[in-house]
Amino acid sequence: MRQGSGTAGRTPGRTRRALLAGAISTLIGATLVIGLAPLPATAVGIATKLAFTTGPLSAPAAVGQTIKVSVEDATGAVVVTDNTTNVTLAIQTNPASGVLSCTSTLTVMAASGVATFTGCAITNPGTGYVLKATSSPALTMAVSGAFNITGAATKLAFTSGPVNAPVGVGQTITVSVEDVNGNVVSNDNTTNVTLAIQTNPASGVLSCTSTLTVMAASGVATFTSCAVSTAGSGYVLKATSSPALNMAVSGAFVVTGVANKLAFTTGPVSVPTPATTQTIKVSVEDAAGNVIGTDAGRVVTLAIQTNPAAGVLSCTSTLAVADVAGVSTFTGCAISVTGIGYTLQATAAPLTGALSAPFNVGVTAAPTQIAGNDAIATAIAVSNAEFPINGSAHAVVVARSDFFSDALAGGPLAAAVRGPLLITPGTPLAAILDARVLAEIQRVLPAGGTVYLLGGALALSLNIDNQLTFLGYNVIREAGVNLFDTAIKIGQQLGNRTTVFLATGLNFYDALSAVPAAILQNAEILLTNGNVADPETAAYLSLFPGDTVYAIGGPLAAYGADPAATPIYGQDLFGTSAAVANAFFPNATVYGAATSSDFPDALGGGVFMATGGRVGPLLLVGPMLPLSAPILAYLATLAVGTPGFVFGGFLAVPAAVVSAIQAAV
Repeated sequence: MRQGSGTAGRTPGRTRRALLAGAISTLIGATLVIGLAPLPATAVGIATKLAFTTGPLSAPAAVGQTIKVSVEDATGAVVVTDNTTNVTLAIQTNPASGVLSCTSTLTVMAASGVATFTGCAITNPGTGYVLKATSSPALTMAVSGAFNITGAATKLAFTSGPVNAPVGVGQTITVSVEDVNGNVVSNDNTTNVTLAIQTNPASGVLSCTSTLTVMAASGVATFTSCAVSTAGSGYVLKATSSPALNMAVSGAFVVTGVANKLAFTTGPVSVPTPATTQTIKVSVEDAAGNVIGTDAGRVVTLAIQTNPAAGVLSCTSTLAVADVAGVSTFTGCAISVTGIGYTLQATAAPLTGALSAPFNVGVTAAPTQIAGNDAIATAIAVSNAEFPINGSAHAVVVARSDFFSDALAGGPLAAAVRGPLLITPGTPLAAILDARVLAEIQRVLPAGGTVYLLGGALALSLNIDNQLTFLGYNVIREAGVNLFDTAIKIGQQLGNRTTVFLATGLNFYDALSAVPAAILQNAEILLTNGNVADPETAAYLSLFPGDTVYAIGGPLAAYGADPAATPIYGQDLFGTSAAVANAFFPNATVYGAATSSDFPDALGGGVFMATGGRVGPLLLVGPMLPLSAPILAYLATLAVGTPGFVFGGFLAVPAAVVSAIQAAV
């Protein structure tokens, strides 16, 4: 009988609210019962494959580890009912002919679908070991990830820092204890590592809150809040240890001071028409010429300083741009009227402003000839063109003028330290700097700056060190046991860059053509013994197997010494020069040329072509017409009116050759 709304059929003593509460309770209870019911088990298929589920890991040769291999179905689920499959462990990739052993033996029966190998170790240290697991009955085998077996500690290596930083800003630097293969010795917890300054361009003092001597933990010594007290460019740290291991030398880094001045670091350059736009960059620098990477939001304004034709400057980015990481970037910049000898100025009060080098707009003119009355004077003339403002260089690089080998690798260094490459007579000819060279150093570099000398005492007299030190300069000499080792020392000063240009050290042609390309590619230049890999260079390259290596010169030159390198060469020295230009400067907005008869003019010229906003090749030309066919062909690829520079006077590059170059563009 259906209950009505009256009292008949109502449960005694229970209200409607109680009934509702009881219904809810019953519902919740039912829900709980359903929730506690067991879920249906996921079905596991038949065993089809093996898989490494624990290890192997990188480990020292004498330290055993546990490795687990699972028996799985096609979906990757462990077959937990498998207690009969025998799994065997072996080396798949064996880079150092190691022998694998496990205290559990190398064949283990699965238990609940997992074979557990204990106390497993490989005898010989090596990089890139890989294990395999096979089974009986046969299942699809498993291959482990690659791992390293470390040997005894032999050397130190910087693995984090140092990097460019402002004065007083600390950074974390880590130094690893490594075996001969470069693997971190992860069980080393006793080696004491000490940090110190190796190259000290501004007499700075190094401090770390962690102290300067730190004990390795798991093979790594960690130095915290490390800072150098004085601003300077080209600091290098060293790490030594007790017990003694091969020391580590860091890459060069910069400690910046307070913002002091502006500098043009990209452009302006000559352009073929008023409609041609370009990007111009202005940096905020400290007094030593280091970019203040922490500076941001400072508004830099661009304007015409020298206006030979009443032109109007415009930039799509506007003429007032706030800096980012110390650099203001002006894009789409052009001057409205054709003219010769424009200059720009950059201002940002209260900093000292910057004045650009002169440039032309829309003028098809002969290449600008930069020359002196001899090779030394030409190098000084290039320095004047590159650094027209007194005191505007950040360093100076000096090489001997009477032999080419030490200077060949110096171009990237000059660009990196933002200074000119000057030449002076070598030790056999002079005991001190040429007076003109000394005067140029004093003009372009304030006292306290750094001068890099290339080559040992037999190349440049030690009296030069004393001469410069007396005048208040910091002197760094890059010298090896021979010409090949000197190039390596320069590469180390550059911080062991990951791109390398190889050129023969037996003549100068290939290396001269390589200089602006190497600067553009952020590369170092190393030398070969003709088509033979000299021991010093080969040993150095073996330390960095992942580097990108270009061989400038064919099978009878650098490519013959390193067939694994990417070759860039032509049928002769002119062809190789053109090949470098085509490979690295396919759309150049400027070009340079120098004589193939001698090396000095092209030394500074190569640096000039890849600094100061210029991005162009250095082409070698002969003293007589016609121009080499490969050089002519490259010049023909350039836009009509592309501006150029010729390094050396008419005795080096005759007027007829200069005219032919102009006509080819």
